[in-house]
Amino acid sequence: MKQFLYKHFLFDKSYGLMGYFWLIALALFSVPIVIAIHDFPKWIAIVLLLIYAKFYRDSYYDDKFQIIKVLTQLCIVGIISDTAGNGTLYIFMAWQLGSMTISTKKFYWFTGLYLLITVSSLTFSLSLNNGLSIYDYLLALFFAIGSPFAARSLKNTYRRRSQLSQNNARLETVIKQAERSRIAKDLHDTLGQSFSIITLKAELAEKLMSKDQAKASQELQDIAMTSRENLNVVRQIVADLNKQTIAEAMVIEEKNLKAASIFMQSQNENISSNWPDNVQNTLAGIIKESVTNIIRYSKANLAIFSFNQSKDSYLLEIKDNGTGIQTNRDNSFGIKGMQQSVRAMGGTINLQNNNGTVINISLPKED
Repeated sequence: MKQFLYKHFLFDKSYGLMGYFWLIALALFSVPIVIAIHDFPKWIAIVLLLIYAKFYRDSYYDDKFQIIKVLTQLCIVGIISDTAGNGTLYIFMAWQLGSMTISTKKFYWFTGLYLLITVSSLTFSLSLNNGLSIYDYLLALFFAIGSPFAARSLKNTYRRRSQLSQNNARLETVIKQAERSRIAKDLHDTLGQSFSIITLKAELAEKLMSKDQAKASQELQDIAMTSRENLNVVRQIVADLNKQTIAEAMVIEEKNLKAASIFMQSQNENISSNWPDNVQNTLAGIIKESVTNIIRYSKANLAIFSFNQSKDSYLLEIKDNGTGIQTNRDNSFGIKGMQQSVRAMGGTINLQNNNGTVINISLPKED
């Protein structure tokens, strides 16, 4: 039974409540339309509207009868609207056409039929002199023509945003896999070879212990030296893993801001991709600390990160539209940490209130 309902009446869960909302809206729009009909029995109008509602639900899914269903809907809209003298269904139909998941060719074909019926109906009503003024006619024509294309544009925007989110998720996976491969290669090329040498030298030292203790001692010293070198390599790998680029920080912190219902806006971020590693690592840490402060204290709903560079400096401005930095927090541990990081690189950091908190960081370029 449940499968039958989902196949013919209910909406797929991926659509959420949107489909049901518009069906309820259609029902509310239909009440004054049915009341205004006097040329034929109201039960016929109700049946036609129920057919329209069923085909509206089916418009969320592509099937081989789609053309027939859309044509039927257009006919129902024409009959009901002209009889009731109410054009609400025309606008509803326009947004339905624009929201359907169909090819561009089908969209233009359906929209052409819709406009033909709509414009003909409006022109006929104007010619009958039934109270429709020229202004009303032009206004209705504007919405009739513009609505399908506005709805189509809105759907494409949502689709591109969804695709961008999916692409970002895929890109994160690719980046993580590339980092794993790089670490595996580093371990194989450095530690793998070194441990092989240590094993050989240990076996050789064992054989020399009873024959030539001096050579055995030398081999053991070589093993100790190689082990120390390997320890330094491991420390360097760990240090490299702890480094973070600006792009990585922005991806992570955008998620954190989104979870806190704060919109992130980034300006000119692409120029930072070629900045030196030490600059990126320092600014990534500042971005992380700033986002933490914005989420905890600012009560903002917008955070803007602006990247720039001059002849001598790398520049970053972080601002939000919150309550501003509190005077009793200007020497807090997080802010102190940012100041120390910037000054360690010979840069400057400035914090001020300007319709929210504004942080300006300048790091010098190396000669």
